[in-house]
Amino acid sequence: GEQVEARVKVERAKKKLDLLFPQPEPQPALRVRRGCLAGTGICFISHRGEVFPCGYLPIKAGDVRRLQFGTIWETAPIFADLRDPDRLMGKCGACEYKEVCGGCRARAFGQTGHYLNEEPFCNYLPPGFSGSSRGSGCSSSADPTK
Repeated sequence: GEQVEARVKVERAKKKLDLLFPQPEPQPALRVRRGCLAGTGICFISHRGEVFPCGYLPIKAGDVRRLQFGTIWETAPIFADLRDPDRLMGKCGACEYKEVCGGCRARAFGQTGHYLNEEPFCNYLPPGFSGSSRGSGCSSSADPTK
């Protein structure tokens, strides 16, 4: 009787909600990074409005006093570099775990001078990898000196 009628009403309401407010498809697990989140899930904004990928990576992505944060977040070349694991160099670029790890971009910058170089403190050696990216050129769109 009444319970069945109530369940039917709830199910109809759920269907209407799903039509009015469709939920986005869940992202594949590999798209979720668990390692370095610099510029992919977090950033740092200084007291002067300068935007950096993280508090440890001193490469300016923009300035919220001159440009809206959303524009900086979506268009800064350094953020584009950090969000594309295929731009990583050295061991990190060859690593099968680069989608979920990414190494620490601040340590790479501090030790090698470029944030896309391999993570200097990672002991893992990807299968088939030989060589190092340190000192090599980089095709990234962001200038690490600015």
